[in-house]
Amino acid sequence: MFHSMRIYRLCLLIFTIVFLFMGSHAFASDQKAVPTLSEADIISMIEKAEPLIEEVTGRKFKKRMKHEIVERAKLYDTLRKSGSSLYKKNLKNFDGETITRQVETEASISSQNILGLYLLREKALFVTPSNIVSEMESFQVKSEYYHDFVFLVVVHEMVHTLDDQYFNLAKLYRATKNTEEYKAINSLIEGNAVYVSEIIADRLNIPESTRTFSKKITSEMSEAQKINSQLYLKGYEFVEALINKNGKSAVEAAFKNPPVSTVQILNHEEYLNPVKKVNVDYVKLLENVTKDITPEPMKTQTMALGAMDLNKSLISNGITKDEAGIITKDCLTGSGYQAVKQVAKPRSISIEIYNFRKNDSASKLKEANLKIQESIVKQAKASLNTRLNIIKEEVIKLDGYDHVLLRESEMKKAKAITKSTEVTGLMGCNYISLRYENMEGVTRGDAMKILNLIYSEYMKLN
Repeated sequence: MFHSMRIYRLCLLIFTIVFLFMGSHAFASDQKAVPTLSEADIISMIEKAEPLIEEVTGRKFKKRMKHEIVERAKLYDTLRKSGSSLYKKNLKNFDGETITRQVETEASISSQNILGLYLLREKALFVTPSNIVSEMESFQVKSEYYHDFVFLVVVHEMVHTLDDQYFNLAKLYRATKNTEEYKAINSLIEGNAVYVSEIIADRLNIPESTRTFSKKITSEMSEAQKINSQLYLKGYEFVEALINKNGKSAVEAAFKNPPVSTVQILNHEEYLNPVKKVNVDYVKLLENVTKDITPEPMKTQTMALGAMDLNKSLISNGITKDEAGIITKDCLTGSGYQAVKQVAKPRSISIEIYNFRKNDSASKLKEANLKIQESIVKQAKASLNTRLNIIKEEVIKLDGYDHVLLRESEMKKAKAITKSTEVTGLMGCNYISLRYENMEGVTRGDAMKILNLIYSEYMKLN
């Protein structure tokens, strides 16, 4: 739909706290050597943090968290081993070699950035001094705040430990049916850790410039940085809203009855008082529709989508935060499908469906997509090495649909040529997007067949 469908890089089954947002925020540097981190330092931080966390949460630690100071090589190896099972669960149609490469790539990137890591299986904290030092050097955090900085990393991971002791986080993750539910529960978990860390940082008068997700820091993030941190930021807002409304007990209640969609994270009232129940399993719908649609062997994947995915897609494609927020607050669920043939001239088929509370919100998404298309045309005209030719644009009448628009285009960028057929449709409170890239021989009839299948499956499942 927004040139954003891809094989998703799934989050590993770990909890990380990473400096994602510093690109636009610089700290004054004092040019002093960064202190080292010792075993005694970590023990002291844990002893200091325990009573503070217990006071804020109202829960006592059942046992002290184990910990280990590690370097990147061990962190990489741990992440590589931890990620395999989750990727196998969510990338069901991919061969073992592809999954292994994906896990190794993710582990390699993450091992360069993770400062603190709570391991579910080992029930232990890993702290990575080399990453902490490099982050402080990169973003010019004053060395006098080093121990405050590390202390808050430890606090964050200790909150995960406490939550695990009471709510069995691994069991919560295993109970998730899809990546949308996974993101929702992860937002609760990370949001609670950020909330508790912020309360403690306030009490200890730790400068906001040293905190990872303080309101001062987040207000200075770019929209791209906020999007990449939304599990933390929106999870924090979700937990804060629950506590403000129902007190500390609301957190325990949320873990016992966790959110199942990211729209519940973005709008806590949707979690507390759901207005509309979704009867259709949209992942199953797309699985049924796409059984035999590929004309050749292709790597395929179907997965759940939700409000956070849509919000990220809209903002990444130039829609303002406010406009995206108006649309996504009514996005209840969705699903996505992609088939890819990785050859010299890659071929792909992608489908996205988003279900809204109201028909009007689906229409607003259609208008947002038109804005994005107009922006792409303008950018192509302004570029010296890009030419975009709109071959055909046609409004089509189709039973079951309120609106269907077909667009065929050809983009020449340098020596590369991409031929696309995109169809968008409104079906009541559902927005459907279908896109073919470099799929020779695909016809208008093929696209309409898929839309008809979506409608018929929707009626069967509803």
